[in-house]
Amino acid sequence: MDNKHWVVRIQERFEKIIVSVLILMLIIVISFTTYDMGHRLFTAIFQRTDMLFQLEKDDIYKIFSAFLLVLIGIELLQAMSVYLKENAIHVETVLLVAIIAVARHLIDVNYEETDALKLIGFASLILSLTIGYFFIKKAIHKIKPEDDSGNIDNKEGSELIPKTETIQK
Repeated sequence: MDNKHWVVRIQERFEKIIVSVLILMLIIVISFTTYDMGHRLFTAIFQRTDMLFQLEKDDIYKIFSAFLLVLIGIELLQAMSVYLKENAIHVETVLLVAIIAVARHLIDVNYEETDALKLIGFASLILSLTIGYFFIKKAIHKIKPEDDSGNIDNKEGSELIPKTETIQK
């Protein structure tokens, strides 16, 4: 029998329903974005009869930006799926989404019109996220060795630790 208060059980069920709806909506957005990106790429490459396979610089930036947007969507989809299954948030995935999002934003930045302080902020943000990601990965690999199931065996005991760091709710 579950000893949780009925309000907590309702709240947990509500969260799962909302996350499930968000996952479905994200699948739709990723699908349409991928289709749109493919259509735009195909059109940009083959619409010119005089210059086959030649893209303008702006077209390439838009394609890269859309590609990174799809990657962000996929990473968010993975993070929400893990949350739905394990009721935990993987810090590694969150940092990876943030790094991809900053990289996508940097592609869109007009460096001639952006002031130096903003660029320094971008640089420090990238550095901070990368250092955080490095330490998370280092901590994950330090807890080795892995057993056959893909889990990492804890040297102090027989319990198994998941491959990625998580924040339990």
